[in-house]
Amino acid sequence: MVTATKIENSIFNARRYTCLSGVAITKGDLLMLSDNTASLGTGVAPVFAGVCAGDKSASDYSESISVWTDGIFDIPVAPNITCSTGDLLVLSGQYVIPGEVAQVMSGALVGKALETASAGETIRVSLGRAI
Repeated sequence: MVTATKIENSIFNARRYTCLSGVAITKGDLLMLSDNTASLGTGVAPVFAGVCAGDKSASDYSESISVWTDGIFDIPVAPNITCSTGDLLVLSGQYVIPGEVAQVMSGALVGKALETASAGETIRVSLGRAI
């Protein structure tokens, strides 16, 4: 399972988003946002919600989830993609990739790469206010 790992706490707490009941989401999953509803990231460059802050069971009937929207995280880069320190990253499924200007401007920004990575490596990424 591909997940992000929180490295550095920020002064900001996780925020709550609506989510679908009956869906399992694992702590560290990268989430996308649509109409204030967080769900597992799919596709390339959807609007990024944040990193899931705790496990959610498919059978818990919960319709909200805690999401970290800022901080420093270790996040995997997509296979066959490289990135450099300072690249602005967007979501690609459960990975990050360097974003294009239009993607970043549309709200797809995940964060800034704090180190250079080869394809498939996990790198340190600054999210939200930590950028």
